Amino acid sequence: YKGNGVAVPLEQVDKTIAAFGAGLIVSLLV
Repeated sequence: YKGNGVAVPLEQVDKTIAAFGAGLIVSLLV
């Protein structure tokens, strides 16, 4: 995955999305 001319590891993107999703779920449960 390339964005703004900078190569971003797909694994890092998955971790970011997973972390955001987890935070969103937690915010809904609280």
